[in-house]
Amino acid sequence: MYTALYRLDTHDIQHDLAHLYEHLVLHRFLRISEEHGFHPALIGWLVGDTFAECIYLDVGFYDPDVLSLFNKHIEHIASEPDFNADELKMNLGLISAEDRALLTPVSYLKLNDGLRQIKQRKWTDGTGKNMDKTAAETILRTHPQPDKYRDITILLRVDQPKDYEKKVLQKLFIILSDIMQVSIQLVYPAYARQYSGIMDWVDNQCMYIYTIFTVPKKLAKNKDYADIIARAISEISLSKYFPQIKRQFEVYAKESWLVANAVEYYRNFNTVTTTKEVAELATKETVKAILDRVTIDIKATTAADRKAIKQ
Repeated sequence: MYTALYRLDTHDIQHDLAHLYEHLVLHRFLRISEEHGFHPALIGWLVGDTFAECIYLDVGFYDPDVLSLFNKHIEHIASEPDFNADELKMNLGLISAEDRALLTPVSYLKLNDGLRQIKQRKWTDGTGKNMDKTAAETILRTHPQPDKYRDITILLRVDQPKDYEKKVLQKLFIILSDIMQVSIQLVYPAYARQYSGIMDWVDNQCMYIYTIFTVPKKLAKNKDYADIIARAISEISLSKYFPQIKRQFEVYAKESWLVANAVEYYRNFNTVTTTKEVAELATKETVKAILDRVTIDIKATTAADRKAIKQ
């Protein structure tokens, strides 16, 4: 993996504005990676945390070229175009879904001016002096509206997996989880709230994962989300993206901190394997055969769904 940490001082910026900027920076990079031939769901992880005084970005990529792209994005963001109306709408919507509260600007003129000012600031490699929070101009306002949002459970399952497919699913389900989240969030403001581990029904005759999303009630139907995920999985199964998938399996086999996953897999599914064997079994033909059989189920989230994740 090719990893990096970034920190930006925002001690004198409204917290909601800093949080929005964090989302905008990461969301734009998904599009940048796509423009350079990478599938945005397969590049690695992009994690942001906004605190009262600063923003942290924690990234990890499977390809050094993607890290180079991200460094360029961060270093030259001040000269990039302003965030456009679609970017603002999507990321205001994502934070609104996260908080179940409508986040609106006092004015878009002030919002754009505030974002331009933050863009001029330089990210560090995680170093910097911690500054006390100071009063900041209010540019965004929050209006709690929990009744405008709903939680849905999106479940991806594979029926009747063969023994060697069960082993490949140890990693492939993680990839599918990323595909599910990224594909939806490039189209709709859906906040991924909770993730399940890999689960099974009836002695591994069906294996599945699910994620609980918070979404606006009236924006889209369950079928709309399912169609987006289905198209993304179909696209991922194309040969041109297999090198990115294979690279993930290669890293899975080599990273020492992942070796113990085999123990948990045995504990949960009584399946003996290693991360190295998982990578070796993940041929183009096997991965495609599994992806072609993924079933998508979407329903209103239940208390049982939440309880299963917490166990």
